[in-house]
Amino acid sequence: MRATPVRFQHTHLDQTPTFPSPVLTLTVEENRPVGTLYLLPTATDRDFGRNGIERYELLQEPGSEGGRRGGGGSSSSAASDSALYPGGSKRRQEADSAARSSVFELQVADTPDGQKQPQLIVKGALDREQRDSYELSLRVRDGGDPPRSSQAILRVLITDVNDNSPRFEKSVYEADLAENSSPGTLILQLRAADSDVGVNGQIEYVFGAATESVRRLLRLDESSGWLSVLHRIDREEVNQLRFTVMARDRGQPPKTDKATVVLNIRDENDNVPTIDIRKIGRIPLRDGVATVAEDVLVDTPIALVQVSDRDQGENGVVTCTVVGDVPFQLKPASEGEGEPQNKRKYFLHTSAPLDYEAVRDYNVVIVAVDSGSPSLSSNNSLLVRVADTNDNPPVFGNHEDGCVKGVVALKLAFSATPDAVPHPP
Repeated sequence: MRATPVRFQHTHLDQTPTFPSPVLTLTVEENRPVGTLYLLPTATDRDFGRNGIERYELLQEPGSEGGRRGGGGSSSSAASDSALYPGGSKRRQEADSAARSSVFELQVADTPDGQKQPQLIVKGALDREQRDSYELSLRVRDGGDPPRSSQAILRVLITDVNDNSPRFEKSVYEADLAENSSPGTLILQLRAADSDVGVNGQIEYVFGAATESVRRLLRLDESSGWLSVLHRIDREEVNQLRFTVMARDRGQPPKTDKATVVLNIRDENDNVPTIDIRKIGRIPLRDGVATVAEDVLVDTPIALVQVSDRDQGENGVVTCTVVGDVPFQLKPASEGEGEPQNKRKYFLHTSAPLDYEAVRDYNVVIVAVDSGSPSLSSNNSLLVRVADTNDNPPVFGNHEDGCVKGVVALKLAFSATPDAVPHPP
């Protein structure tokens, strides 16, 4: 019997290591401390032994600072180092130095089952507001001869943390607001910005240090920052509102900024002048009636007239006059220096002789008109009662009561005088 020779065919495994996806995505929170470690997906290689996965390498993105960083385990040989870094240890040190200048570094750990686990380590400050993503390349290489390799894009997304406070556009907002503005009138819009994203960058506006009066008169829209009138404002009650507002994000914990708001209430001509007539000197004045002797000298002051207007500026400048044909006139009580324009004092003087026998009562009407547009006016009156004085002498008159023949009778009698009350001789 003749033996048939058996031939053994040696199969060489020549599989290329591959990653589970051509794009690997990793999310990293900003401001993570240096040294924070993240596990990366591992590649698979159907070969085994020396032809299996031998090392991982991190390639920096094109144009970025730093080079590539080798991540082989302790089993890497000096020969492979020499092949990877022609020129010896000096070239390797230069490559290592370049890799370290990046914010990420690759580290490879040996697992208990003999596999290699790539890990990404944070090496520098991560600020999402400066840069929100990094695109690197992760390469895997086997130990075959020649070595086979493949690579995947490693996309590192930097997620936000609430590390930025809102910032107002201005530290002080100032505006004018007409008094009596209707509820709902828009005044100004407060604006703040936050560099964070998501809820960390969502801003709400609230009152800060504000009095109860401010909160009662004004409304602040929490979302838009619009400040508007809630209730009508009377400048004569409050001429300025000063308060602070806060911009607050919705992060945990929230961060805030504050600004000052100054609202100057602009006057409207909504108040009529007031006229107050008061007693002066020895001239009696009671219940709107002044008693003046008929023999007072011309230009005698008989009453004090105070005129005021609660409005401001031209709206409060008042002109005051006596109307009608009466023997009285107004004269300023002072030259006006240092006297508020909306508060004036006058003396009511006699401008002609008074005569009880001619006119016993005068109704003196005083009118005050402001300088607003349109102007507002008011009036007040004073009843001047002229008191009689003994300024008329008695007059003799002849009367024949009867006549007896041969006798002439002369009867003397006082004539009636114009004065109101008999006066002794």
